[in-house]
Amino acid sequence: MMRCYESGNRLDYYKYNQAIHSGLVRLSGNRFLAEQHEAIQLRMKRIRYLGNAAPDNWRGAVTEHEAMIAALEARDAEALSRAVVQHLDRTWARVQNVI
Repeated sequence: MMRCYESGNRLDYYKYNQAIHSGLVRLSGNRFLAEQHEAIQLRMKRIRYLGNAAPDNWRGAVTEHEAMIAALEARDAEALSRAVVQHLDRTWARVQNVI
């Protein structure tokens, strides 16, 4: 995913990002959650992609993903929770003008 970011390949970055999101949801073992996630992803795909069209928006998303990865590697649930909430809040800020 980071190689795609570094080379400016936003489409493949986005595809990897979505695969990670879907994989995490599948790991929950919650079929209902996975089905709902898939339905929402189908509706939001274009909006989320366009929301990161501006370089600053994309960089912000990457920075947030890096914070989540660091928290996961550290097995720091509180830091992960903060990073996820921040990412969701900032994602809304990035996409609200696209809707």
